[in-house]
Amino acid sequence: MKKIPSKNQETWGIAAMIMASLFVVGNNAIAKLLAAQINPLSVIYWRMLLAAGFAWLLFKHKINWQKIFSAKPSQIFMLFFVGIFNSAIAVFLRVLALMNTTLLNVSIIHTLIPLLVYLYSIFIFKNKFNLKIIGLILISIYAVIILSTNSLFFQLGKMGKGELLVAGATLITALGYVVRKILLKSFNTFEVSLPAFLISGLTLLVMDGTTNQFDKQALWDWQTGFLLVLSGFLACLGIILTNQSIKQLRSTTASQGAHVKVIFAFGLGWFVFGEMPTIYSLIAAMIIIGSIYLSNREQKKLKMI
Repeated sequence: MKKIPSKNQETWGIAAMIMASLFVVGNNAIAKLLAAQINPLSVIYWRMLLAAGFAWLLFKHKINWQKIFSAKPSQIFMLFFVGIFNSAIAVFLRVLALMNTTLLNVSIIHTLIPLLVYLYSIFIFKNKFNLKIIGLILISIYAVIILSTNSLFFQLGKMGKGELLVAGATLITALGYVVRKILLKSFNTFEVSLPAFLISGLTLLVMDGTTNQFDKQALWDWQTGFLLVLSGFLACLGIILTNQSIKQLRSTTASQGAHVKVIFAFGLGWFVFGEMPTIYSLIAAMIIIGSIYLSNREQKKLKMI
C-alpha cells in the first residue's frame, strides 16, 4: 500500500513546490536574457557549477558523502541520469527553446509534466493503465500542436522550433521526476541535488570545450556575471525545493508546480519581455490544465495517487 503524506508534510511540500516554481521561472527569464549575450552552453554550466557551490556552502553539513560513494550501481546510474539528462540536456533544450519562443509558451508545454509522470509511472511503478487518462494525454499533445503551429489544425510546416525543443525537454524532465522519486527514498534532497549539479555542470563544460565556444565574457562583464550568480543561486534553491516537494508529495501532486509556472511566466514574460499571450496559447493552456485536473481526479478516484 502506498504511503499517504501527512497533512503537515503535504502543506510544506506544496509550499516548496510553489517557491520552486517561482525560482524556475525566474531562472528561465534570466536564461532568456543571458542567451542573447553569451553561448547557451556557457549559461547552463556556469549556472550549475555556481549552484553546486551554493549547495556546498549552505548545506554541506546535511550531505553524507560516504552514503553517496557507497551507493548501489543502480543508484549511481540514476544520479548520473538526473545530472546528465535531467539537469544538463533538458535544461539546455529549454534554454534553446527560450531563444525561439516566449516564456509563457515554454511554461504551458511544461504543464504536461504531471501527465507524462503518470505515463512513466505505468512502466516504473506499475500504476494501473487507464484509457481515460491516456485519452487526456493525447488531447494535451493536440494542445501542444495548437501552441507550436498557431493553428487549430495540424500543419507540419508551421511547427515552431522553440515549442518542439521544450516538448523534448519536458519528456526528459518528467522522467527525471520519477527517477528522483526513487532516489529520494534512499538519499535526502541535498544528497541528490549536489551531485546532480556537479555532474551536469561538468558535462556541459566538457561539451562547451569540445565546441571551442568557451565564453570568457561571463567572467569580465559585471552585469552578465551578476545574472549568472543569481541564476546559480536560484537553481540551487529551486532544484532543492523541487526535490523536497517530490519527496513529501505524491509524484503527480509534486509535478503540479508546472501549473503555477504558467502564472509566474505570464507575469514575468509581460513585465520583462513585453510578451502577451495569443489566443492559441490561451486555448492550449486551458486544454492542458483542464486535462491534468481531470486526470488527477480520475487517479484519486481509482486511488492511484
